[in-house]
Amino acid sequence: MVEFLRKLFLDEFDPYPLSIDLRDASPRYVHWFEQQRRSKAGLDRYSGEPRPANQ
Repeated sequence: MVEFLRKLFLDEFDPYPLSIDLRDASPRYVHWFEQQRRSKAGLDRYSGEPRPANQ
């Protein structure tokens, strides 16, 4: 298990072993309280930017 995680984090697999490719994903951790505050203010929960009018 440790070896699998090491290879996963270091991107040593060819082909990638997961059906969801996490390599291009940007980190999106935001504390839940900050997400709630942003949502109530009409902002995107993760980026803090204004939400489009259709949401």
